[in-house]
Amino acid sequence: STKRGDYYLTITESKKRFNKDGSHYFEKHKLFLYKEDFDKFADGLHETVEYIKENQQPLDPPENYSESGESEESNEFTNVDFEDLEDKN
Repeated sequence: STKRGDYYLTITESKKRFNKDGSHYFEKHKLFLYKEDFDKFADGLHETVEYIKENQQPLDPPENYSESGESEESNEFTNVDFEDLEDKN
């Protein structure tokens, strides 16, 4: 809360970044949302979510999953003969 005891919402985004030596660090961006902006933010968020729901093209399900998200197991297999992999030189 603020010094006056007002609550606010903090939204933090962390992005993993890499230094030239390969080590990593996190770059953080913070958004502070104060009570006087809650309604406007909520309205904008709702409007955006509804727009996406109405206009998003359907996503194709991954090949091995049904539309319900269940894995579609296959009884098919490939017979590999490891002798075929030996170097014949």
